[in-house]
Amino acid sequence: MRGAWLLRIVALGALAGCGTDLAFVPPEQVLALTACPEGASCEEVADGRSRITVEACVPESVHTPRADAQITLTLSAGQWEGQAASARTVSASIKTDPCFRPTLVTTTALTTIRVDAELKGVRQFIEIPLQPATLTALELVPGPLQPRAGQETQLQIQVRAANGGLPTQGTRVSFEVMSVEPATGQVSLWPDQTEVDGQGKALGRMLPSPEVTRLNLRIRAIPPGALSSVPTLERTFTLNVAPP
Repeated sequence: MRGAWLLRIVALGALAGCGTDLAFVPPEQVLALTACPEGASCEEVADGRSRITVEACVPESVHTPRADAQITLTLSAGQWEGQAASARTVSASIKTDPCFRPTLVTTTALTTIRVDAELKGVRQFIEIPLQPATLTALELVPGPLQPRAGQETQLQIQVRAANGGLPTQGTRVSFEVMSVEPATGQVSLWPDQTEVDGQGKALGRMLPSPEVTRLNLRIRAIPPGALSSVPTLERTFTLNVAPP
């Protein structure tokens, strides 16, 4: 019982400024770490451009010497706004401001970003799960495309995401021939499904048989994640086929 009272006295003494050792103080009482503080950026989207503000604050009750004290934040993914892409760590002095509010830029990976904070040996962390980017456009480029019967044609697809972002890694594009004129014609497609690259592009190939004059091609862009609430984007293109 006496030991418990002693522990409480040591902790309260550190909080009141009677000492500088924070080892006996619960981390959440020394360093408050949150994402998306009120009025700040909060776009938890895996599109490579969304911004999330992180706030790390030292409560007024903590009287640690601030002349040389720094809060250091480290990212598991993404990057800090205004820093080199390879910079995972940012630091700030708490000499004049007890709060540090940097902004991170998300990655295109569908992941959970972990932010670790450290102040004079006291550590805290938060996790920020990202959601897939909403898909807004699906284009055949360059267009208009006119394949030639009996010849292989490359299909280049551009998928775009909301707010100028990139599609989330793992976004898939599928190809399906809906109809052919004349009905006796055939169209080969390969692959029938592929992932977009880092710029939101996907490639496929098509070979209409010599008698084909027109076809309807349905293309879908499918966000990653089995339980994703982001809808699939779909377009059907009518392609006139040049004679052999």
